[in-house]
Amino acid sequence: MNSSARRLAWVVSAGLLLPALVQSAIAGPASRPSRVDVQFCLRCHAIPGLERPPVSARKPPLRPIDPQEYAASVHGKRLVCTDCHRYHEGEPLPYVPRVQAKLGMVRTCSKCHVREGQQYSQSIHARALAAGKVDAPACEDCHGQHNIAPPSSPQSTVSPAHIPGTCAFCHANQTIIRRYNLPGERLSTYRASFHGIAIRYGQLEAANCASCHNNHDILPASDPRSPVNPRNLPKTCGKPNCHPGATANFAKGTVHLVPSPTTAPVIYWVTQAYRVFVFLLIAQFVVLIILDLAARARAALRGRSAAKRGKA
Repeated sequence: MNSSARRLAWVVSAGLLLPALVQSAIAGPASRPSRVDVQFCLRCHAIPGLERPPVSARKPPLRPIDPQEYAASVHGKRLVCTDCHRYHEGEPLPYVPRVQAKLGMVRTCSKCHVREGQQYSQSIHARALAAGKVDAPACEDCHGQHNIAPPSSPQSTVSPAHIPGTCAFCHANQTIIRRYNLPGERLSTYRASFHGIAIRYGQLEAANCASCHNNHDILPASDPRSPVNPRNLPKTCGKPNCHPGATANFAKGTVHLVPSPTTAPVIYWVTQAYRVFVFLLIAQFVVLIILDLAARARAALRGRSAAKRGKA
């Protein structure tokens, strides 16, 4: 076969195979680009009617994605949906139990946020999640999902002003507190402290939850590595931007103090006495006002009676 015949055979073969290759490229899911454009997904996932309340464990809630919120998020200009989510052609993705979904989320986020993922893996939250405790927080529980803002943004759920409220979703939730035997009154005692009052009035440099407990690598106070372990408190309180030179005696104070006759009897009884004093003081003024009004009313009645007698 000469070269001309050979070339003709190649052209004919290519002509026969090309339609099949094109059809395969169009229809075959394996040929999809690895990073599907966000707008492709939003054709369905931005539809308001997509929203569904939780029906059962196997039918969790569906929420439409706000395209503007996602575009304004830290990921909006960098990531597309398939960087985090599996691609699917419209059929529902297989059900994944909540704990497994959270563990998968941590693995996904850790691909980019390597250091944070390593820190989280050592935390009490990660250990609880690995033990099957579905309420243990993973990334989205603190940072959100499609509207994640940087911590420096006032809108961020992990900005200094919002961290106490974010932690309170669990640590002020009475159901979770009872279920896992967690210490109560965490949010109320923090808000009553100097730190909480300072944050509330705009002093964002004041200590919030993460300032003392850390953020991704939170450990129980009983752990020697924890910044709130009694041995580590002087160092934690003595940070350069907090209380430089803090001593062990200084660190004996507590932020989450719930006074009682046994834990803090002096503070408890002084508080009770102050409440009684304030009650009696207010009651005294109320009684004085009532007596004064009664005297004025009697004087007015006497004046009217005298006027009537004068006319008579």
